[in-house]
Amino acid sequence: MAAVAAGNAARMIELAADIRRSFHDALYRQASIQATEAWMQRFTRIQGMVDKLARAGEASGYDQRRLARERQTAEARLAAERAEQDRILARLAALTGAPAASPLAGELLPSAPLPVETVLARLDQRPDLQALSRRAQAADLDGRAARRGGIPDVTVGIGPRFVDSASTQDNGVALSLSVPLPVFDRQQAQQQRAAAEALQARAEYQLAKRRAEGELRGLYRQTESLRATAIDYRQQAMAASPELLRIAEAAYQGGESSLLELLDAYRGTLETETTALELEKRARDARIEYELLSGSVAP
Repeated sequence: MAAVAAGNAARMIELAADIRRSFHDALYRQASIQATEAWMQRFTRIQGMVDKLARAGEASGYDQRRLARERQTAEARLAAERAEQDRILARLAALTGAPAASPLAGELLPSAPLPVETVLARLDQRPDLQALSRRAQAADLDGRAARRGGIPDVTVGIGPRFVDSASTQDNGVALSLSVPLPVFDRQQAQQQRAAAEALQARAEYQLAKRRAEGELRGLYRQTESLRATAIDYRQQAMAASPELLRIAEAAYQGGESSLLELLDAYRGTLETETTALELEKRARDARIEYELLSGSVAP
């Protein structure tokens, strides 16, 4: 029963991790859609610039066609992202049994994980490791039971004793003692099988624990590194985007750069935001795996 309970606990932790993955997949896709929508909204501003320059005879028909193609690309990208979001939300609803709220509310970037030494100190509480430990204990109990079965049962009997012969009559108490001799079966096969099962279970437990310790240390370092990189990137690269766009727009309006250069600046801003989101998503994925391996379902 204990092993079954441990198995159920492990499945519950895996389900919780699966739900969290799907939720943050949807949260990431929602943020990507918002970034793409912001990119598309800038086309209205660019269109106004192109029209103004065209009226002044400073913009070519190529600029109009190139802007139209860029807009079509953005619309196709947005449609694909929305379709992917629909798929993710449907999966999330299937896991939770309820439709997801729209828009989703949450943080893509995870908070700092628990120190790895704290997690390792309670690693024995992980359900799968508990199941392996209890399997070894059960095999030990089977072995002890088999050893007890190899000890013969001694039977003691007591009763009245009567002697009647031609010359005398007598009565008394008779004692009997019987001991079966286990010549062919001393439960040795069961003892050996139980000992082998216990040895195998303990070996699997030690291997699983060492593997978990190594993976947890690696995931902790990965989570911390990705989280720090995501924070630094958003603070530095994203902070420069508004100024870069202002310079690009001023240069185009002043005739110092082409429409392609302006579109490249807008696309670069989108890619910067997308990269920031990807770093935050990777940090979140690492954090979820870290908690899954630790046997935790913390948010």
